[in-house]
Amino acid sequence: MVKLKQIPEDFVVEEIFRELFFRGGNYSYFWMNKKNISTHDAIEIIARKLGLTARDIGFAGSKDKKAVTSQMISIRGKFSKDISGKNLECKFKGFLDEPISLGEHEGNCFKITLRDIAPFEADIISKNEERLRYLDNMLPNYFDEQRFSSSNVDIGIFLMKKNYDEVVRLLEANSNMSEELKKYLLNHPHDFVGALRLIPRRMLMLYVHSVQSHFFNELATATLEDLRGASVPYSRGNFLFPAEQAEQKEITVPGFSVEDDSSVKELLSRHGISEEDFINRSLPQLSAESSKRKLLMKVMDFTISKFEDDELNFGKKKALISFCLPKGSYATIVCKFLTAPYD
Repeated sequence: MVKLKQIPEDFVVEEIFRELFFRGGNYSYFWMNKKNISTHDAIEIIARKLGLTARDIGFAGSKDKKAVTSQMISIRGKFSKDISGKNLECKFKGFLDEPISLGEHEGNCFKITLRDIAPFEADIISKNEERLRYLDNMLPNYFDEQRFSSSNVDIGIFLMKKNYDEVVRLLEANSNMSEELKKYLLNHPHDFVGALRLIPRRMLMLYVHSVQSHFFNELATATLEDLRGASVPYSRGNFLFPAEQAEQKEITVPGFSVEDDSSVKELLSRHGISEEDFINRSLPQLSAESSKRKLLMKVMDFTISKFEDDELNFGKKKALISFCLPKGSYATIVCKFLTAPYD
């Protein structure tokens, strides 16, 4: 089976960020390079070094942990010295009067080494490279496994259903409870809402967004099911990669204020979710409105190297692929398409 991320250097990501004109302000901008650290862990490390909280540091998008990544961050306050740590380096760029917000980047470019490739898998990759061109470099814009982790959807549904004791139980089971949270619950053992308020909003919203992402994937697969193709299993179901070109359209990401769409309403009903569940009055910052996401993503500037001997896997081959994607799209979906066995 083709291997991804056998070593961090196999997965290189560079954020495409808008051109900045530094003209002063109370936010310090840094270009952050990291290896084998998640974006959230890197932010926590930087915050501790500077005596700040994670809420004081802004970033446009989360980057993979087992990877070598580069992205822009903003820090509240005046900091102009470069910041370094184990597998982490931040280069000062300048000052602005506004922080970076989620989704502010334009996209990401990738250099990915596919490893442990058997001869029949090399044939599949070569055929799918040709198929990608036939599909006009347009692939389904699925959310991939990184969005879901082991319990993200379950935690998200418990948050939406206001079962906060179950949220705390799962956070503890997955070792996602900070010492601050544990201490609070020791002193206030039944105040689960108060405990959850100690968690940064963007962290809790990841769980709600994972539910929305799961629903989007189901709607996207249903939209593509008549176009034949390859089915690839993942933890929440199956990805369908069509054999024919699909029409670009926008798919609903369910939330409150959802439009009158029978397919969305049927899906929510099947999962026992109501539109009201996306509104949270105890933790209003976790309310999630419906939105739209493109069914297809454009794979830009795609290239693939020749197959070469894989120094990490005796008798197998490796190949280097590179491409760029719009923000919010997943490079691992491109890799799964390339290795998907079509009938």
